[in-house]
Amino acid sequence: MIAPVSGAISIMGAVLASHTTDIPTTLHFFPVYSPKTHSLMIITPTNEQVDTEFSGHEVAIDSLGTFLQPMEEHFANFQSIVLIKEMVTGFEDFDEAYPGYKNIFELRRAKELHPINSLQGFYPILHATPGIRAMKIPLSWERKVEDMLKIMKNDHRPCVSVVHGEKNVGKSSLTRYITNRLLTTYQQVAYIETDVGQTGFTPPGLVSLHLLSLPILGPPFTQQNIPATRSFFIGSASVDKDPGYYLECIRELVAAWRHACQERITETTQPLPLVINTHGWIKGLGHDLFHSIIKITQPTDIYTFSSHPNHQDTPPPSLVINYEAEVQPRVHTVKGDNVKGTWLDRYDASTLRTLALVSYFHQTLSVLPHTRWNFETRLVERMPWTLDWRHLKGVWVLFEQVALRQMLYSLNGSIVGLIGDVVDHKPVKAHPRQEDEIASEDTKDINPPKYFDAYHYSPPPPAKTMCHGLAIIRAIDPSKHQFMLLTPLPLETLELVSGIVKGDLELPIQCILDRPANKQGVCGVPWSKVPYITVRAKMGAGGDALRVRRNLLRRSQL
Repeated sequence: MIAPVSGAISIMGAVLASHTTDIPTTLHFFPVYSPKTHSLMIITPTNEQVDTEFSGHEVAIDSLGTFLQPMEEHFANFQSIVLIKEMVTGFEDFDEAYPGYKNIFELRRAKELHPINSLQGFYPILHATPGIRAMKIPLSWERKVEDMLKIMKNDHRPCVSVVHGEKNVGKSSLTRYITNRLLTTYQQVAYIETDVGQTGFTPPGLVSLHLLSLPILGPPFTQQNIPATRSFFIGSASVDKDPGYYLECIRELVAAWRHACQERITETTQPLPLVINTHGWIKGLGHDLFHSIIKITQPTDIYTFSSHPNHQDTPPPSLVINYEAEVQPRVHTVKGDNVKGTWLDRYDASTLRTLALVSYFHQTLSVLPHTRWNFETRLVERMPWTLDWRHLKGVWVLFEQVALRQMLYSLNGSIVGLIGDVVDHKPVKAHPRQEDEIASEDTKDINPPKYFDAYHYSPPPPAKTMCHGLAIIRAIDPSKHQFMLLTPLPLETLELVSGIVKGDLELPIQCILDRPANKQGVCGVPWSKVPYITVRAKMGAGGDALRVRRNLLRRSQL
């Protein structure tokens, strides 16, 4: 965690300032996450004057004045002075639980880089180091975003910024940078995530609206403790299976943002800007979906990445805006950020999705200023919540036609979305069935939950529902009509759940095992009796794992 003592610093476009010329007795600490899975953060001193003041984790340090008093006369020699504090998050046990992501917060031979790294998890890099990639903001990003901020200061309308580009060019980094820069001027910024494969504040498979009042100082898997204003469970890491429902959810997210703008009119005259991150699918159906998003959101600014290697201010062919609007959007062409040959090459999109799911289910949603994780107790060792499905409005299975007699089998051991009712864009508590009504039923019979299959029914209506989070159905007790759920959501949130939705998100194998050193089975159960997984090789056609070959050419490409 970092706190400015004197002056100001800039991290990923966010400006953290001390706002005092004297030695402070109270510091505001901000959590900063900079793992090797993403470009490393750069801390830069700055003289920029900002309109907003962030309230981080306030800590009173009585001995700070005594410690800094002898050095006060030298303060004028430094542009900025910061205090760095060790942050205990629980991620220290991540290596033992999941060896595949070993040392993502550590550097090998870190002590050889600089002698001041005496804090666990803090490794300053002050010179060029092979294999290490820093998040250096391109000059084109700075210029285009600053131009937008100057224009919006004289405009009372909220700006709507959409980021467009193909995969692996830096869309998520640019959206975080735009958000942090907007927070230097506005007290709150709205953020809509439409990329279900690489989400910013939720696990994969969701689209969401977040209202942010603090800067984003970490990659997505460290920011999942921020509650969503509205979110919807798409159920997949791709939107090609039900694009109509996907657009319907985005339309509802924009309506929720406009509703939040109307609510702010009575509280403040400051507008609520909106930042929208889009998917990296820019051809075929993805091209059509992007232009549908443009029509729904009606942006004031569109940031697109140049397709020319020398970065010309020419939008790519996939970006041709042709729709009726009161004001045509300003199109900003920026330079891509796709340097190869670093640690990041080993963390592809699928790996980052797995990391996001693992991080989500192991986090503890507390009131602390930063995310806490519990990797000491594996998921299979935890006590699950029990949910009586007779209190639910129904169960939805998306994309596939599953017979009613096979429905419980398909749900067991899967990742599901927990949805609840919404009235006037606000979540409301579910209305369970009366206990006397349930008691009047014949308890000897196994009554399945109300089932909405993919063939005859549509997904839950976005205008009336929202997704509160994800859960793993650990087990099912049909005799008691109960689902046993593993989820980080607290009880007060689970009381809002009125339905369950299953998509095609795969449960990472890491979430099924107990300890890597356990070679005999899972939780004392031998491999021969562990359901859904096996360590024996399958013989015959189709026995091996499916391998995707991306180095084969079609006949037309030869």
